[in-house]
Amino acid sequence: MAVLCAREVRPDEIFGVGIQSTIATVGAVLAKNLHAPTARLVTRGLAGGELVAGAREPHALAMSGKMGLFFLTPAQVDGNLDVNFERLRKGDDWQTLSGAFAVPVYYSVVRRVVLLVPRHNPESLPAKVDYITASGSPAPRERRLGGPYRIITDKAVLGVDRERGGVTLLSYHPGESVESVRAATGFELHVADDVGETLLPTAEEKEVLASRVFPGFAPGSIPWLGERKSLS
Repeated sequence: MAVLCAREVRPDEIFGVGIQSTIATVGAVLAKNLHAPTARLVTRGLAGGELVAGAREPHALAMSGKMGLFFLTPAQVDGNLDVNFERLRKGDDWQTLSGAFAVPVYYSVVRRVVLLVPRHNPESLPAKVDYITASGSPAPRERRLGGPYRIITDKAVLGVDRERGGVTLLSYHPGESVESVRAATGFELHVADDVGETLLPTAEEKEVLASRVFPGFAPGSIPWLGERKSLS
């Protein structure tokens, strides 16, 4: 998933990462170490990024339409591309989450928003989110500069279908299939005509991750990495 995030970064563009998007953070640093060294990663202390003080500059870049890409990790995203960062239903009660910060703004004005779903299941990808933090569709008379573009999960890569509406399965990861991805999704998926298996990380991508990216993070800061097992 980190490699797939890195592949979304374009040379010379301005991009950012949500503070809870660990996987995308690794991908951002990987992109800076590979094909996009001149891309401007606007950050608040991430190694390899351009340090800014507070949130004023990232907001200004986003609101002016200059930010080309932003990565977010919502608790839920549905078939309408509504996202939930606020709270989840737990029976008759609610589980309060960490919140949204500037998500409603970024979701509308950043050119391409890539959503990360670490666990592809009907709870994370439901028919309808429990709470709408930001809407996937513009309100009447609302002009948007960008919006949701891709959903990267642990099972597949999904694309936003602007013509038909909804979400399209672009590729499934090794060990998955069209059927298994559809079964794990709480809403209807279109399927791309050229759908196939997701391209695996290349030898170069794995080598750079192991030798230059991971050592730059504090031990324990990447929960899914564990004890830095072999990437081979």
